[in-house]
Amino acid sequence: MFLASHTAPAVAPALATASIVVPPVGLLLQGAVTGIALRSAYKTHRHYKDLMKLWEDRMDYDDQCHPIRPNDKELCARHHQIVRDEVLQYVILKKMRKVERKLIMAAPIVSILGSLNTVVKNIHKRRMKTLGVARKKNAKWLAVHYLTCECQFTRSFIASLYSPAEVSSFDGLEYAPLWNLLMARMKSI
Repeated sequence: MFLASHTAPAVAPALATASIVVPPVGLLLQGAVTGIALRSAYKTHRHYKDLMKLWEDRMDYDDQCHPIRPNDKELCARHHQIVRDEVLQYVILKKMRKVERKLIMAAPIVSILGSLNTVVKNIHKRRMKTLGVARKKNAKWLAVHYLTCECQFTRSFIASLYSPAEVSSFDGLEYAPLWNLLMARMKSI
C-alpha cells in the first residue's frame, strides 16, 4: 500500500506526457512506413512494367539467341524457351504480388494483417521446405542460359532485374555466384 501511494503521483505526470507525445510519434512512424511502402510499390511497378514489355516482345528475340558452343544449338533453343516462357512469367508474377503487398503495407490498419500474413506464409514454407525452391530453380535456368548462349533476351531480362550497366559485370561470373545474384532479385519481398 505504501509503495502504490508513493509511486502513483510520480507515474501520473509521465502518463500524461506520454499521452501527448505518443500519438504524434505513432502517426509520424505510420506516415514513414506508408511513404516507404508506397515508394517501394512505385519502383516495383516500374520493374513490373519493364518485365511486361519484355513479355509482350519476347518472340521478337528468338532469332537473337545463339549458342556459345556451336554444337549446343538445340540445347540453347530449349533453354531460351524455358527462360522466355516460364522464368519470365514467374518473375512477373512475383513482382505483381510484391506491388500488391506493398500497397497493402501502405494502408495503416490493414498493414498489420499483411505483415501477419507474410510471417505465417514464411513459417509455413519453412516447415514444408519450399521456401525459395521455385526461385532457385528459375534463377538457375536464367543463369545457365546466360552462360551458355549469346542471347539478347536474357541480357534484357537481367537488365530489368538489375540495370543495363550492371549486366556486363556478370560476364565473367561462374554459374553459382550468378544464379545466387539472380535469385536475390527474384524475391517478392
